[in-house]
Amino acid sequence: MLALTTFLHEATNHHVIVNVTDFDGTFDGVLDTVVGRLTRERTTCLADPNRSSGRSYYRGLSFKMSVNDGDEVVEVGDDGLTDWTATLLNNAKERIIIGGVSLDRLSTMRFGAEGKAASTVEPAGTRRRRTTGPGSQPPRGRRRLH
Repeated sequence: MLALTTFLHEATNHHVIVNVTDFDGTFDGVLDTVVGRLTRERTTCLADPNRSSGRSYYRGLSFKMSVNDGDEVVEVGDDGLTDWTATLLNNAKERIIIGGVSLDRLSTMRFGAEGKAASTVEPAGTRRRRTTGPGSQPPRGRRRLH
């Protein structure tokens, strides 16, 4: 979870919001600890007992990640515990936590002045050397097969 929030900070340069839900009450005793450990300088973590989305999908803890994009809060991902491995292996002791981030949503966001996305744009007038196609040379140490 910390890796995902760090990625979101680096990718967007915006404040991250994590909503934590305990769907079945299994983690009531540790929910405050989880919220406390995930709260950082640029991350707000809140318990969200009223969340209904994902209730039939996740078992136990679930995390919904959003990014404050200046004017709006954009949902960018979620993760949580599932019973997939317990079902697959026919073993109730098996646990797995899955997660994902929507790259489509991240790509439509406005980035801050220090945002990392701006550094991926090549300066105007920059041309890359063509490395494949007719007339191109193979990399050194390799022969072109005819």
